[in-house]
Amino acid sequence: MKSLIECPNCHKMLTAGATSCPRCGRLMIGPEPADDASVAAADRVDGGVSAIEARLGLDDNCDDVEAIFEELGTVLGESAGGLTKAEKTGILSRIDELERKLGLRAELIGSCISMLGSARCAVDEFAAFRSSEIGDTVYFGTYDLDGLPDGTKKRIEWQVLAKEEDRMLVISRFALDCRPYNTEAGGVTWENCSLRRWLNTDFFDSAFSDDEKGRIETAELPPHENPRYDTDPGNATVDRVFLLSIREMQEHYDSNEERMCVPTEFAKANGAETNNNYRNAAGEKTCWWWLRSPGYDQYNAACVGYSGAISNYGSHVEELKRAVRPAMWISLK
Repeated sequence: MKSLIECPNCHKMLTAGATSCPRCGRLMIGPEPADDASVAAADRVDGGVSAIEARLGLDDNCDDVEAIFEELGTVLGESAGGLTKAEKTGILSRIDELERKLGLRAELIGSCISMLGSARCAVDEFAAFRSSEIGDTVYFGTYDLDGLPDGTKKRIEWQVLAKEEDRMLVISRFALDCRPYNTEAGGVTWENCSLRRWLNTDFFDSAFSDDEKGRIETAELPPHENPRYDTDPGNATVDRVFLLSIREMQEHYDSNEERMCVPTEFAKANGAETNNNYRNAAGEKTCWWWLRSPGYDQYNAACVGYSGAISNYGSHVEELKRAVRPAMWISLK
């Protein structure tokens, strides 16, 4: 006779090892080992969903439903990478049921369905990373893309450049901002330029949540030389966010057309220039953007031009009209 366990939520008897209760959707932590963080996350998610269900069961006084949904979204965002596939399936099943219940409560649809969408995105995102292939687009982090006065952030699109067993290399699909390679003219390398500092401090802190920061790996970057000019590239660095080198551009892109990049409205508002004579296959005007390799000398840094051609000579490091395409390694563990 099979062993039975009792669901602690609705008290239905289940076969030992069940991952969720078919009656109420309660996530069951089975005999497979789960670390303390995963168990705590599952319990918090279950508590949040149960609280919403309880509130929706009442005729009146649903004032705190939005706050509970906000907490649920936060929990899912923090725990999505630690939950098992079965746990995520159970959570999404219960969210589906909540959506059906909310359909009967018109006054809550606008804000709560939006929160559910964010929660679902947090749970699905990690699975999308694992199933992605080179050339695919994934969403990760948020940034001001439109340059509007309200500064509203949107999800950042990243192109997958390389994929290994437990991590993948991505670069922003669009040029996200426009900044000089270095704020002052003079000889400089990637190691001590201001753009490197900005990417790993201001941009890193602004664009990613704590959970997302935890997924961005620290990468050891070799000081790749300029293949045309004998310019000292400086020392190797260790970064979370970085720019690609000339060598990496040649490794991951086969043509100038693939290297052409469109700036966001925010990047254009900050100085990124486009040219009517240069457009990608979709008819969008493209821009110049920085690489981390040195240029003709240390007073210049390599770039990619409107046409997607690599400029080994580069631009003056203090140039204000070059855009920025961050790159990074995201953990798939």
